[in-house]
Amino acid sequence: KKDKVLDQYLRGKIHGYIIANPGEHYNGIKKALKLNNGSLAYHLSILEKEELVKSRNDGMFKRFFPYGQTINEADIQSNTQTQVQTHISNNPGITQKQLAARLGISPSTVNYHAKNLQKNDLISAERKGFNVNYYENKET
Repeated sequence: KKDKVLDQYLRGKIHGYIIANPGEHYNGIKKALKLNNGSLAYHLSILEKEELVKSRNDGMFKRFFPYGQTINEADIQSNTQTQVQTHISNNPGITQKQLAARLGISPSTVNYHAKNLQKNDLISAERKGFNVNYYENKET
């Protein structure tokens, strides 16, 4: 029964973690709560079935939110996206190649995250010859 679902200790702990960390992805929850795949998958499926949490696919991640919470796309960022955005903000005109070198990731990974940031209108890209330069979109 829905009113008894959270009486199970581990399930209540997972639900509480999601309330405190909305948008956390599956592996983040697993690591933070030191759970194995089977336990986490089982309890999340029950929480979703009982409409206590909802999930959303975000690229290769599955993110979890308290049920009923409005999901703002621009607020869902991975650590890598946050690092990419911060570097672009601090270094206007930085190239994809420079970002990749500074962050220790591949240019294709920078491209993936930059496209997501562009989709949310947080940055813009400008092609200059063989380079792609990134700029922060300032709110006016």
